[in-house]
Amino acid sequence: MDLLTKLLSVDSFGTVAAVITTFAFGLQALHTVQTRDVSGISLGMYLAFFIGVALWLLYGFMLNATPLIVSQTITLAFSGVVLVMKIRAGRTVKTLRCTRSTANTQDFE
Repeated sequence: MDLLTKLLSVDSFGTVAAVITTFAFGLQALHTVQTRDVSGISLGMYLAFFIGVALWLLYGFMLNATPLIVSQTITLAFSGVVLVMKIRAGRTVKTLRCTRSTANTQDFE
């Protein structure tokens, strides 16, 4: 097998893997956006995942690996949307807790 054939097969393999994993993650992100349910998502895990994907993207640029660059760019966008939803949901819960605490305190005054 000559070098060009070997490189093409490695790139093809990477492209197939990138398409499958990005598509799978995209389906989950779409479901999360549609249902707006982020209650089962850990903020710490998602933040770590987002940073990890960003680092994979930088690594892809360093290697000039198109499959890695494209897949990680898409995954970073998907995970960013879900991460923002999770952060906003956390703020909403805190606001509701403060409002309820204030309401309960006022009932006893």
